[in-house]
Amino acid sequence: MDVIAAGYNVTPHSGLNNRTPSNVLEAHLASGLPWESSLSSIDAQRLTTVRTLNIVRGNQSEGRHPYVQYKSARYRSQRLMGRWDLVGTKFRSEVNVEDLRHLVLLDVGDGSPWSRLTALPPWDRTPHDLHQREQIIRARNRGLIEINGAEDAIAAYHDFTREQALSGAAPPDSLARTSSQSTGQNAPKSNRQPPVVRPRSGLTSFSNSKD
Repeated sequence: MDVIAAGYNVTPHSGLNNRTPSNVLEAHLASGLPWESSLSSIDAQRLTTVRTLNIVRGNQSEGRHPYVQYKSARYRSQRLMGRWDLVGTKFRSEVNVEDLRHLVLLDVGDGSPWSRLTALPPWDRTPHDLHQREQIIRARNRGLIEINGAEDAIAAYHDFTREQALSGAAPPDSLARTSSQSTGQNAPKSNRQPPVVRPRSGLTSFSNSKD
């Protein structure tokens, strides 16, 4: 891999005006221009943020406070509580598909953030992405798990996949995939250092080596 990367960096490319990537980098550093990106973590989140259209639901006579539903989860906020006048109103919203615990309603007028909603239990505890929620919903619809009344839908799904893996009803790596989807970048980094290889002391002879 090192040889491939080194070869690429010293090969002229038409997209770089027939310059090599290493020459482009050296010229940029020599120019004094900033080499660090001005983009922040917020910009990174934008890459995984999608917009959707949601309807505020609720029923005052039944005491069901206003909420927004997305992917089988209900979302509420303090600002939305008691706003019976908004029931039936359509809102544009933004949601980060890598963490579905929150959803942002956008102002109907200017499109600015209006309120940040939080998913109701059992979807509000553990970070989870869109793919994992869809997996849980499919398992629930098939009657494989029950999340109604559970404190944490993701933890319940972990228990389910663990039982499936131990019983042989699911591939052994299914639990690892499920765990990695929840931990993601929050997984603790290992403190282990790479092994150090030292040459042995003394003279070395190649007289008995084979071609």
